[in-house]
Amino acid sequence: MQGGCVGSNGRGNFTYEIETSNGEKLFEGDFNPELIFTDSPSENNQEINGETYTSDVNFYLKIPTINNAKTLKIVQNQNILVETSLNDIGGIPCAI
Repeated sequence: MQGGCVGSNGRGNFTYEIETSNGEKLFEGDFNPELIFTDSPSENNQEINGETYTSDVNFYLKIPTINNAKTLKIVQNQNILVETSLNDIGGIPCAI
């Protein structure tokens, strides 16, 4: 395990939820795995330039390490798309 800043997953129509074994929600955030933003400040820092691309490739979802966290859920429009355990052997889902 590495420490550090978790950062942000951006904003979007998908939500991730981290819960305990008895369903208590410990953390929640939203993200958008369908778009890649390449925006960055210009050399004079006066403008932001870049493109937005549609993506259908695998992505990383950064989540904090929380004691007692058991389940990670990916939700869209109140429908659970994926649910995976965070405390199985290794405790790090790689592809869901």
